[in-house]
Amino acid sequence: MKLNVQQRFERLNLYGLDQGLSYFVRLTDLKSTQHLRARLALVLRHPGGMSDPLHSELKQLFAISGLWVRNDNRHGTKRQIQQLIRRIMLDISGIIAKVLVPQAAQPHGELRLQGQ
Repeated sequence: MKLNVQQRFERLNLYGLDQGLSYFVRLTDLKSTQHLRARLALVLRHPGGMSDPLHSELKQLFAISGLWVRNDNRHGTKRQIQQLIRRIMLDISGIIAKVLVPQAAQPHGELRLQGQ
């Protein structure tokens, strides 16, 4: 699948949202999780060229993370969120790996976009 620059940016943005949400759920940081849920809601309102399976998984993540934020017993919901995030990350990371190429010559293993 060949992606244009906008689609690559959207995938990187999704990757960051998922990583951040995973981190904040693990730390049980409710305020930051709510902030990322708001950003995820914006992405869901404007799906762009997102595939249907990815869009449905993100909708499911949004719903489950909402339950986690409102629920007092968070353990079971936390596990569901983490499993769903892992599945989404596998979908996104295949495309991210094609977009980013590690540059060994750069200090600290910085990444550059392919074609630069």
